[in-house]
Amino acid sequence: MSSFEIISFMKRTKGNEWIKEYLVEHVMNMLELYSIDSKSNRYGEYLLEKIFGSSIEFRYYDLMVYSIIMHDIGKAFYPLKIMEGSDHVSFSGHEVFSSIIAYESINRYLEDKTETPINIRYPVFYSIAFHHHAMSVEDRLRYGVSRAIKYVSGRREDVLEKIINDYRYFRGKVNNNIHKLLDYLEEAVDQTLNYSSGGLIRKFKDIKGDVFKIFASNKFYLKKLLHLSLASLICLDYEASRNSRGGGVTFFGEACIDWKEYYLCR
Repeated sequence: MSSFEIISFMKRTKGNEWIKEYLVEHVMNMLELYSIDSKSNRYGEYLLEKIFGSSIEFRYYDLMVYSIIMHDIGKAFYPLKIMEGSDHVSFSGHEVFSSIIAYESINRYLEDKTETPINIRYPVFYSIAFHHHAMSVEDRLRYGVSRAIKYVSGRREDVLEKIINDYRYFRGKVNNNIHKLLDYLEEAVDQTLNYSSGGLIRKFKDIKGDVFKIFASNKFYLKKLLHLSLASLICLDYEASRNSRGGGVTFFGEACIDWKEYYLCR
């Protein structure tokens, strides 16, 4: 897999060796863990039909697969540099870039698809935007995003080329519905590269505000769909990372393992 470019994880060991995992490797490990026959996916299908009816073109599996594929795309915006006092490359705030790119690519697809409900954007955005929600969100917005924006300034073409190169791989691994969304990926990345740090954060908070209005509403099934998507993505991300990168199991990790065994496997 040496032809891939976007790094998902990079850490220096005590022996001064590098542990490195590419985004494509990490995503494929997550996809292997997620089963279309799992309890989580079947319940997601039930909720999706309750909300949108059985004629909707996208299935819950499509939304989860797209969330998995897109959740770390924002790491392409970050320098592979270890901060002083750390032993790993920080991608703090990458979920802001990832969630906006995913949201905007779906938006572009929906522009000419009036029969497809716009609310399908929200499970994807919400799960990606908050898959690191336990880590101080405000700090990740304030420091991580501004650092990444500063880095990509003057490197637009390099970042876009890396993304196009790596995401070409997924076209041979996904169904036609995901292909439809990936067709708009380049436009969504290009738009995201145009934001200033403040503009990107405002955009993120605006979409987040729309999602939180759903939680304040009586949209019972949509709220459950949002939470199901987030919990599934968090656990898949954790389990795939633990399996490939090693390390001990925390109390949080034990909860993720239980979720995977109960809801994400066949």
